[in-house]
Amino acid sequence: MVQYAVLTEPIIIEKTTGCPTVVMKSYADYERLKEFEDAFWATKALAAEKSGYLGDKSLSELMQFETLKDRISD
Repeated sequence: MVQYAVLTEPIIIEKTTGCPTVVMKSYADYERLKEFEDAFWATKALAAEKSGYLGDKSLSELMQFETLKDRISD
């Protein structure tokens, strides 16, 4: 059964063309990867917080930035 096989290794599911589309992992692997991802983003958030926030001047300059979408709609 697939549910027992995935406990020992990930299972790659492919389309009929042979292109991999889905990977089935055990719940334990999923939890481990989720914890790793949470720690990664927590580290990124702390680094961003240490670098500071946009001040009023920087924010107003950013808001004045004309985007390509703005140019097209005119």
